[in-house]
Amino acid sequence: MNLIHYLLEANLYLAAFFMLYVLFLRSETLYQLNRAYLLITSLIAFVIPLLQLGILKPVGNALADTGTISIDDGLTNVTVLPAVTQANTQLQTAKWTLADYELAIYVTVTLALFAYLVFKIVKLIALSKKGTATRKDNFTVIEIPGQNVAFSFFGYLFVNTELLSSQTILHHEEVHIRQRHSWDVIYFELIKIINWFNPVVYLMQRSLKEVHEFIADQQVANNETGAADYADFLISNVYGLTPNQITNSFFNKNLLKRRIIMLYQKKSGRAARLKYLLTLPLLAGLLCLSTMAFTNKNYGWLDLAPKTPFSNLQKSKTAVTDTTDEYTKGWNDAARDYKNGKALNEPQTNVSDTTPHSKTAGKALADTTKSNLIFNAVEHQPQFPGGEEGFKNFLIANIRYPKAAKDAKVSGRVFVQFIIEKDGSLSGLKVLRDPGMGLGDEAVRVLQLSPKWAPGVQSGKTVRVQYTVPVNFALDDDKPIVVKESNPPVPQLANIQPNDGGPPVYNSVEILPLFPGGLRAFQNFLTTNIRYPAAAKVTGVQGRVFVQFIVEKDGSLSNMKVLRDPGSGLGDEAVRVLSLSPKWVAGTNKGQTVRTAYTVPVNFALTDNNAPKDINALYKYVQTHVRYPAQAKENNIQGRVFAAFTVDADKKIQNVLILRAPDKSIADEVTRVITNCGVLSDGKLNTTYTIPVNFSINYDNYKTDAPKPVNAQPVTNKYEPNNNEKVTLNEVVVTTYPTVK
Repeated sequence: MNLIHYLLEANLYLAAFFMLYVLFLRSETLYQLNRAYLLITSLIAFVIPLLQLGILKPVGNALADTGTISIDDGLTNVTVLPAVTQANTQLQTAKWTLADYELAIYVTVTLALFAYLVFKIVKLIALSKKGTATRKDNFTVIEIPGQNVAFSFFGYLFVNTELLSSQTILHHEEVHIRQRHSWDVIYFELIKIINWFNPVVYLMQRSLKEVHEFIADQQVANNETGAADYADFLISNVYGLTPNQITNSFFNKNLLKRRIIMLYQKKSGRAARLKYLLTLPLLAGLLCLSTMAFTNKNYGWLDLAPKTPFSNLQKSKTAVTDTTDEYTKGWNDAARDYKNGKALNEPQTNVSDTTPHSKTAGKALADTTKSNLIFNAVEHQPQFPGGEEGFKNFLIANIRYPKAAKDAKVSGRVFVQFIIEKDGSLSGLKVLRDPGMGLGDEAVRVLQLSPKWAPGVQSGKTVRVQYTVPVNFALDDDKPIVVKESNPPVPQLANIQPNDGGPPVYNSVEILPLFPGGLRAFQNFLTTNIRYPAAAKVTGVQGRVFVQFIVEKDGSLSNMKVLRDPGSGLGDEAVRVLSLSPKWVAGTNKGQTVRTAYTVPVNFALTDNNAPKDINALYKYVQTHVRYPAQAKENNIQGRVFAAFTVDADKKIQNVLILRAPDKSIADEVTRVITNCGVLSDGKLNTTYTIPVNFSINYDNYKTDAPKPVNAQPVTNKYEPNNNEKVTLNEVVVTTYPTVK
């Protein structure tokens, strides 16, 4: 829940600022500075979570993503997850999560407190109409008979008729009015409403009211009676009523002791002002904390110190190759060739990195001996026996959801980093992120059981490669990694039984129904056929649709029912596509085909192409959205694409130009993705960016050599020299496997 996370982070910073105030500033008589400190830092605490220092962000490694599969059609992102597995075949029903309850409670209390604030203001307005109003120079006096009160609220001074003769009280309240203390009070009332769960907010509001009284007391004592006489006056008149918490009242027994102490407090000297400079290192530390401790938030909108395009390259004197020089050379070669009108006669067939996660090829990580270099990207990445699918199946077969985590409903991603040695064994397993309750230990335990991998290869030699694997532990309907139970499920009748006179419906059987071709084929079927409803696009509606249906004995689908629908036609679209489904392989129980209930969650998500992206986000966007064109794959066309682009004054990507490409279909695909990227937040005017995208087909696990490319349509465009600064970005690698015929 982004709102809850944002508020928790902001309140952490609020507590840090208030702690500094209590330790160093509260006893100073620089009341106006204390007032400004409390007001400004209470605002800054809610701004810091929105800021980032990009240069402090950790550099990511190659990730082997075994989680949710996302497929993009250029406009929308459709994610399909299995709702029924052998681990959990109970019917998925739309239900609230803990986060939903937390948000509902927060919103309810917030609205109630806001309504109470409005009620108090309305009471003051009504009180102002009951009394006798007399206009003074810059405020209005409201005489309240029968109540021993004296307080101010904005330009109104509410006072008992008998107290009108006391000039001390009137002057005290006039200070509150003149310095607009009521605005401070209302501001902190709103802060308190939004952050009602944080006791620090109440303490800060009390401290601000103290400062208000100290300011008024100091001015009255200096201008009229003196500190001693004014203290006696306070003691003798303290027993008035305080009718409302949102006013500045002369009668406040709770603050009496502090007010008298501060009247006799020795005045703070000029050196005391230096204490306020402590705010600067605290602010810097909190900015670092916002960037380095809260790495997964998506509300860090403004990067104050973004990385330069090459700041994420790790420098090493013993690195095998320097890809920055290689890509710069590629730019210069391409520019010279196109300027001279030299065409590319055949596609490039050099094969580089074999995973789409690497941003540099051949970059060493460790400053150690040459024979023990650790790489984070190589020409041929390590591979689990059986490839990605084999690795997923290995995790599925061996992971057991820890009981403590299951009971506590703890879920999330565990990131495990390890080194794949030259002999394919795994070493140096280290948990980078752990949701707790044994999830990290379980991920490490299973990875220790891993068979030997095919090691990474660089320059024809096996090398040590650092790898990071995210393992997603999910409860209920969200299981990218399925955790099997030790025993097969017990067949159970479903809790839906349609009135069609047919056989009973089961929600748990020995062999579950299966879409023709399996889960991946089902995902492809949905992605190919789903069209994002226009009404949902216009209104920005997105979210999960849960569709329940029955897989009949003949494999057909019936009794479709939408359990949860975000609206605007998303539910209807999910049902429409499922109605097109071919027949499934029916569920089996005790050797007999049976009717089986099934629930599918379909995630509709709009692609935010206009969201600002920095250089690192651009890499990720291109890696995620580029698809190897089927025609190029079929014809075994491989090679690098050099794509150039600029940004306008609004940081929007424009003038996308393919300088060189092995085939038109590949060039069109890169052009589409970069154009759709939208905004480059750290892009500069008068700068031409070039990004190499390497398309490769991995033949490592196939006994036949790669066939020669056929029907290639090379693309070249003449480079037009200009005075723009030229920046060559890191390479993005797109890899696929040959089509088995």
